[in-house]
Amino acid sequence: MSMVVQHNLTAMFTNRQLKITGGKRSKSAEKLASGYRVNRAADDAAGLSISEKMRKQIRGLTQASENLQDGVSLAQVADGALAEVHEMIHRINELAVKAANGTMSLDDRDCINDEVQALKREMSRVFKTTKFNDLEIFRTVDTIYNPEIEGYPTDMGVFHKGSGAIGGLEFNNVRYSIAELQEVGLLIDDDGIATQDFEVEFNLWDGEKVKLKMGAGQTLDKAVRNYEWEAKEDGIYINGKLSAEWKEMLVDGKDKVITNIDKLPPGEYSFTHHGMKVIFEVDSELDIDNMKERINGTDEIPPATWDVSVGAPKYPKPADIVDDTAPQTIRVTDANKNVMDHTFIIVANENGLAIRNSTAGTQTSYVSWNTFKDSELASVKDENGNIIPTNGGYPIVDWGTSEGTTGQTSITFDADATYHFTSPDPDIKIEFDFKLADSASLDEVIAALNGTSLGNPSVSSPGNMTCTSGSYGTISYVSRLMTNSFALQRTYGRNFDNSHATLSGSLNVKRTEKSNQASASDRPTATDGTYQSTDSNGSHTVVRNTVSETLSGTNSTVSDTKYYKEVIDDGNGNLTTKYYRVLTYDVEETYGVSWTAKDSWNQDVDYIFNGNFADFNLETNRGSRTETWERTLNQSGTKTVTYRRYLTEALSDDYGGEADEVTVGYSNSLDGSTFDRNESGIEGITTNSVGTATMTDISTAANRINVKEAGRGQICSFNYNVTLNQARSLADTSSAVDIGTFTFIANGYASRKFVPNENPISIYEAQFSNVNVNDVHVEIPPRSLRIQSGADSDDKIEMVWKPLNLSQLSMYSTKTLTQEQAERAIDQTAQALQVITETRMLFGAYQNRFEHAIKMTDNTVENTTYAESMIRDTDMAKEMVQYSNVDIIAQAGQAMLAQANQSNQGVLALLS
Repeated sequence: MSMVVQHNLTAMFTNRQLKITGGKRSKSAEKLASGYRVNRAADDAAGLSISEKMRKQIRGLTQASENLQDGVSLAQVADGALAEVHEMIHRINELAVKAANGTMSLDDRDCINDEVQALKREMSRVFKTTKFNDLEIFRTVDTIYNPEIEGYPTDMGVFHKGSGAIGGLEFNNVRYSIAELQEVGLLIDDDGIATQDFEVEFNLWDGEKVKLKMGAGQTLDKAVRNYEWEAKEDGIYINGKLSAEWKEMLVDGKDKVITNIDKLPPGEYSFTHHGMKVIFEVDSELDIDNMKERINGTDEIPPATWDVSVGAPKYPKPADIVDDTAPQTIRVTDANKNVMDHTFIIVANENGLAIRNSTAGTQTSYVSWNTFKDSELASVKDENGNIIPTNGGYPIVDWGTSEGTTGQTSITFDADATYHFTSPDPDIKIEFDFKLADSASLDEVIAALNGTSLGNPSVSSPGNMTCTSGSYGTISYVSRLMTNSFALQRTYGRNFDNSHATLSGSLNVKRTEKSNQASASDRPTATDGTYQSTDSNGSHTVVRNTVSETLSGTNSTVSDTKYYKEVIDDGNGNLTTKYYRVLTYDVEETYGVSWTAKDSWNQDVDYIFNGNFADFNLETNRGSRTETWERTLNQSGTKTVTYRRYLTEALSDDYGGEADEVTVGYSNSLDGSTFDRNESGIEGITTNSVGTATMTDISTAANRINVKEAGRGQICSFNYNVTLNQARSLADTSSAVDIGTFTFIANGYASRKFVPNENPISIYEAQFSNVNVNDVHVEIPPRSLRIQSGADSDDKIEMVWKPLNLSQLSMYSTKTLTQEQAERAIDQTAQALQVITETRMLFGAYQNRFEHAIKMTDNTVENTTYAESMIRDTDMAKEMVQYSNVDIIAQAGQAMLAQANQSNQGVLALLS
């Protein structure tokens, strides 16, 4: 091999190979670091093209899956809302079934209807407010508004003639008799029965339109009136009369919401027309022209109207004639006191009203019917601010029996008016309020009013009674009958013109001893110092105190003599004999005895009560008491005591007589001893003197005093009590003494409440029924929504469903106020349930489809991702082997390049 220095071909070859190896190692490191086999188009142009198309599909399908999940969520929101609507419809059906039961009263159905309407409003709110991502799912709008009518009209009805027969029709308190109805075009006979099917239209005195229809053979209570509404710039007109201005209407229950008729806000509009609440929904902001079109209709679509049937008079209403909630109070005076507690009744006839005193048989003059009116209703406005003509306060000027009286001056009585009667009697000016049923006839009112009692004839005359006791006892009240007894106060002459008039009286008592009983004049003569039956008419108890004795004489005689001897031993054997004589004396002693004794007895006495009150002498009352008396008796007598006594005498030692030998000391022990003692009782008792009798006790039971004057009634009752000292003082006097005074003090004026009793007469009012809205329905286009369910533009799923509102459910006019409406509501809820069920089924089907589409899309994404991975991703194990191989070759190339570079050094060596 030649040696050259200009071209190191070995190094050049090695360097080129090293660069190739470095490039391979760099690409291998890039694949290992990124994980991708294709990092640039140069890596695999065809593979990159395929991979990017797959990536587009994967990311598009991933988003499509999320779109489908949104569709699932929308369906779930819709289904959840409709589930609650389902529950509300079930509840309305339950309530309708309940209201359809014949046992339900009118008030019961009213309460049921309140809940039905509340549920309908909630259903309407659900339809309007259910949203998903601000998308209103169900909300729509009718082209022509259908009003919802709540309640019944107060501007029409039948009225009666005689005792309840239909006498005609009333419009705004103007009565049209059958003859007057015939004059305005009604095809009815003289009994008010339609002779054929007809519709008639006429105007009232103020221009209001009345449109009626009847079927052949129907009576006036079957007449149906049609109501039309019309929107204008100033408000809504009903039957040609302005009913409510726009600014006066409520929007969602709030007033003063409408300020610009060209910007009428959305919401629930409501106003009241003659008792009927008119409600309609506005779904979006409208100007007045659009509002007029939706209410008034178009050339092709007429406006909605509603019909009201008067109904049969099958519900009795209490006459509600006399108001008993505000009783009248009339003050008693001296001028009317003699009749104030009489019985008064109302007298009613064709002349008017009067008051009769049935107790005295007198009567006031009549107050004629046409003088009655309610002045507070002379100038009134309805809920919408419109002036209501009342002819000065609904005067009672027309019973519907005349002809040609259908003008403004014929406006007559109203059920809401309260009429006030004032009696012409100046002394007892009885007043009361009364009301008249709208349908009432003169005969019915007379039957309901005539003979009505004006309450219990009791008079309130409160007062107080005080009493003051004297020194001969204490009086205390048991009852104060006069304190609220008008009759007693009048009987005893109270001045009723004085609110605090007084009546005073006094009581006295006299003590008398009853006969045939023990007394202080009795003297004991019994030998034992007590009382014999002839000594007293009663019973004495004598208790002897300590007896004192004084010896007045003694007599002694010897009755026996005995001799005794005692032999005494001195202890030394020396014996001595002593002789004694013992004498026995019989002794008699005489004593003088004296003592004091307590003599006690009970004595029954009568207390006789008298007195006067308000210059009237009171009847005598008698009461009994038992007194206990005692005194001291000074008594004396004699007493004899006999006994025997021994006397011992010593004899000389040389006594030679006989003697009984006794023990030493026996004879001396007998000396002075006594025996056989005997005392006689006290004899010859005499009462030497008698002490002063003193009362020691008296029975505690009180004496009852009924205070009254003969023929005038009892005023009050007292209990009379005495202490022992008071009883002693009373026993010391033989005349009547005062025991107290008592006074009645009036506590204000006496008065009587006049409360009319309830009259059982009932007036049968017509019951409105069948308020039917003649709905206008416009076909509403369905709602649609497209779900982008794939990566391509034509891969879509379209959702189509019907928008919902109460009209679509046929429940716009659902009510339960009558049995017929409740039965119709049952059918309406069945239809509504079918609509809601079908809609829920549709959303459920969409949800199921979306869930399957999500699964399919996710599976496609997974498989496509796998395929794209096979094209684009690096096989890490294979690449690591290749990387290691290239790395070794690169290291070897570097070593070879280093050796190639050493070849030039060999040339230098040759040169050196």
